[in-house]
Amino acid sequence: MTVSRKAVFFIRAYNDMDHFTPVIWQLATTTDLPISVVVRMGRAALEDYRMVFLRQFPTVTLHAIGDFIPEHDTDKGDSQPLLPRPSLLKRARRKLARWLNPQPPPEPRSRHEVDPDKVETMLDALFSGAQHGIVVFDWTTLSRFNVNFAQTVIESARRRGYANLSLPHGDSPY
Repeated sequence: MTVSRKAVFFIRAYNDMDHFTPVIWQLATTTDLPISVVVRMGRAALEDYRMVFLRQFPTVTLHAIGDFIPEHDTDKGDSQPLLPRPSLLKRARRKLARWLNPQPPPEPRSRHEVDPDKVETMLDALFSGAQHGIVVFDWTTLSRFNVNFAQTVIESARRRGYANLSLPHGDSPY
């Protein structure tokens, strides 16, 4: 089915549910805009009372990040699902090298990186058939991974011609 437009909300924490639920509710009750909500903190969050409330609206669909990213990439919690995962052989080689030549470990860069290919695949699924779209995030500045995730999704959305919106964080002193 082709839809002319679609909105996708990314929720990274339970606090974001507090901020987004009224906005999503307003869109769901006053427009026919298809809305996808993607929670990044695990499938159990889909059973939160705010998500159960939003599920009643026919234009709202709820997803866990694991719906778009393979389960083996999402087994380490909130900040891990979109990271490139090294092969078993690479991990074994690293362990052997560390054992043979012990040194202080370097700062793990990949802990904060986001795999752009996985983001592209996720957006393909979320915006399937949509001609226009908007990606919505809660304002985030504290976690380097959350900032990188948002930037990667926004860059991909912009390349597709979609708009993006960062809603102000309601309890931030800034």
